[in-house]
Amino acid sequence: MSDYDEPSRDGMGNLIPLADGQFDISGFRFGGDLDPILLDSFDPGEGEWAVQDVDNPFGGNTLFGRDYLRGPTWSFECFTNGYDIDDSLDAISQMGSIWKAEGLKSINGTYQILRYRLGSQTRRVYGRGR
Repeated sequence: MSDYDEPSRDGMGNLIPLADGQFDISGFRFGGDLDPILLDSFDPGEGEWAVQDVDNPFGGNTLFGRDYLRGPTWSFECFTNGYDIDDSLDAISQMGSIWKAEGLKSINGTYQILRYRLGSQTRRVYGRGR
């Protein structure tokens, strides 16, 4: 079993704790007061219903299929917190390479883990950065 959040663990294998309002993807933390990337806004979106209904070809009604709720698209607006332009560009480059994770996206069924802490709870979201 592979652990997609291994970079988010310390030398003992424990997940590195997050501060309130902080996010972590593959060991890159952002949104915390001292992180190189801060959040201007975060929108967890809303899931949409996907339906498999079809028109009945023999009458004026609908043949009902399965309905399922799709996961929402999360959106982040960020800005840098670097000491100078070089620090800021480095932070943007780091986040971009982790977010894109091109090798990960070319394999069916793979995903990334985005950990986040809001209030006293730390949670995980499984998906792919896009």
